[in-house]
Amino acid sequence: MKIDASELKYDPAVVGLGADTGVSLIDQAQLYIRREILSGNLKPGQKLKIVKLSEKLEIGPTPVREALSRLVSQGMVATESHRGFFVPRLSFDELEDILDQRILVEGEALKDSIINGDDDWEAGVQEAYKRLEKLERSPDTPLRHWGDWEEQHQYFHRMLVAGARSTWSQKLNHILLENMGRYRHVLTLETYQLENFNNDHCDLYLSAINRRPEEAVEILSAHIRNNLDLCYCKGMA
Repeated sequence: MKIDASELKYDPAVVGLGADTGVSLIDQAQLYIRREILSGNLKPGQKLKIVKLSEKLEIGPTPVREALSRLVSQGMVATESHRGFFVPRLSFDELEDILDQRILVEGEALKDSIINGDDDWEAGVQEAYKRLEKLERSPDTPLRHWGDWEEQHQYFHRMLVAGARSTWSQKLNHILLENMGRYRHVLTLETYQLENFNNDHCDLYLSAINRRPEEAVEILSAHIRNNLDLCYCKGMA
């Protein structure tokens, strides 16, 4: 199985932490494993066997091991002595912690971006929102393009904070976004009402490009906390 290089352009697994633009075997393995985790095809607690992944991707074990190590550093994969690599287990307490930290980290980065972002930042936000809006307005997105929505959703949120002066805030935000994605498939596709999410994203987009930082942070905080409400509705808490 080979990953098309064009798929990596907007993928946060590769570009989110400043990886090289060249598509390496490690990049391919990292992208594949990440997507399998976010889609729920690899289940929480499931062991990640290097040999099987190598056979699936038709590459050697060394790039797979390096890809898994990268994902460990981002919290997307876990490792224990005598057990090897496995998909992290899920817990409501961890999810609540992730969302609380997103509100803090992404909120401050968003405010900084709105105040200090230049024309290129604004253009990036506009492009990202258009890509996301197109999917959220499509009636078949939940059933046929959920993976695409997840990618564009993360891309939009990353572009919102791309104007922040702190590169560390962007790196931390990337890690938090990725790990929130581990929980999203548990809530089921039917739970997410993309029309409501599009309304949130539209309000967030307009507040950002119209340079209203306090309003944007308030919208973002409510938007993030909606995920906890969904978990309560699904009985996860």
